[in-house]
Amino acid sequence: MIGPDKEYSVEEWKAEAIKRFGKDPLTWKFVCPNCGHVQCGQDFMNINMRSPAAIDPTRSTPYPVKDCKNTAYQECIGRYGVGTGCDYCAFGLIDSDTKVVTPDGKKIPIFPFAEAES
Repeated sequence: MIGPDKEYSVEEWKAEAIKRFGKDPLTWKFVCPNCGHVQCGQDFMNINMRSPAAIDPTRSTPYPVKDCKNTAYQECIGRYGVGTGCDYCAFGLIDSDTKVVTPDGKKIPIFPFAEAES
């Protein structure tokens, strides 16, 4: 079982995500280790498609969420001013303790998975 404070290969991590949430990466759910907010890539897609003024009236352009399925496991949605979550990111000043290790040995800090839905 994948949990916090661990390191996993890319293959192990993907297999666990599919086991818990299915094959669509936009539905994989993660927990912000700072505030506990549960989110998935689709949540980030939804805020990127809304009018920027609905999120932040001072902003005239959409938020730059270039790859929503990746953003969900490294950044709390609160970083985008949606009124929930916080501004924590896995790769910030204080890295997340959960990491994926790439084939070349690079350790990528990520959020832990949320619990699978019954």
